[in-house]
Amino acid sequence: MGETGVPAPVRGFIASHIVSVAQLEVLLLLRAAADKDWTADEVARALVTQREAAAGWLEDLSERGLARREEARYRYAPVTRDVEGVVDALAESYANYRV
Repeated sequence: MGETGVPAPVRGFIASHIVSVAQLEVLLLLRAAADKDWTADEVARALVTQREAAAGWLEDLSERGLARREEARYRYAPVTRDVEGVVDALAESYANYRV
């Protein structure tokens, strides 16, 4: 763990894959309901944001190998088990060290 209490792999993942808190919250929403397919409208309602912003973050997560897109629906789908483990640690760190 670093000075922040956030593990180094999580800090590295954030540095290379996460560009905003909004994007992070979309990722964590999908992870929290990993068996659900989400539309941009559903994500926008759940996170109280604009549909266009949600759609952009969903597409970005899909391009980064963190979500799978099927037509206009997205599902949490990390590209590897290692990435899934880091996202799990990220979720824990975000819950404990939100700032």
